[in-house]
Amino acid sequence: MEYCCVRWGAQGAFFQWLGLCEEMGPMKSRYCAMVVAGTACLWASTGLAQEATAASAGADEAAIADAMEGVTEAPGKQYLFLGVRYRNVIIPQFVQNLFADGGEGLYAHTPGLELGIRKDAFEYQIFAQLGMFSMEDVPYKGKSDGDDAWELIDASYKILFLGSDFLWSTDDFAPGLSMTYGAGVGLGLVFGDLTRDQAQPTGDVGDPYTYERCPGFIRTNGFCNTDNGHFDGYVEPSWADGGSSPLIFPWIAGNIGLRYKAHRNFVAHLDFGIMATGAFFGLGAQYGL
Repeated sequence: MEYCCVRWGAQGAFFQWLGLCEEMGPMKSRYCAMVVAGTACLWASTGLAQEATAASAGADEAAIADAMEGVTEAPGKQYLFLGVRYRNVIIPQFVQNLFADGGEGLYAHTPGLELGIRKDAFEYQIFAQLGMFSMEDVPYKGKSDGDDAWELIDASYKILFLGSDFLWSTDDFAPGLSMTYGAGVGLGLVFGDLTRDQAQPTGDVGDPYTYERCPGFIRTNGFCNTDNGHFDGYVEPSWADGGSSPLIFPWIAGNIGLRYKAHRNFVAHLDFGIMATGAFFGLGAQYGL
């Protein structure tokens, strides 16, 4: 019981009250001492609870302040971020038809890594991302070729893009939330094959999307001729061997998006870009270093 009063600096008052209890006689003094001790401990426990509540509130405020520190970035200070990104690259059919007939819309999943270097609302995002481009049984022919020149194309390309986005940010709409705009440039290294086979109609001569592969040189109705020998899964040579299968592919895009810095160590971003060959939609997440 003495601790209860010592804890709150009232040890003298405790003994003074006990002395008053002793003056009441043996029986009454016992009950008096019990009341005094109970009151002292109740007083102490109430104080402890108030102190714990105050400490908890202070800890919560400190945690919030710690999380918000760095959400609003200081002028002249450099910030580093390491993160992951994803781009869904879209190459519409109408873009392909600028160079050839046929084709279909192409969608390429493109995940990657990024390193953000940011200062005064300007950021470099150095990236490495892998685009996975594929198509199967898609009819193509040159713009100037005749109707007997249709071929069915299979392609399976992986393109490793290395480059950087250069992004500016507007003032925050809300703490940590801003719009970004800028451009991205890079170069892709192409891996994979493109196969092509001459095609012949199975019904409607005017609809190449219903054509099938020629089994070989069996000239029927002007199709499956000997002009190029594209039969049995002919693999198109690369540029290095005089063919049309690319070795490199550029990444050039105009970017716009939203950036949200929820914590000094966490940033999320949504992205949209217009490219020379189409467009992309993307997102990413970064950890502050």
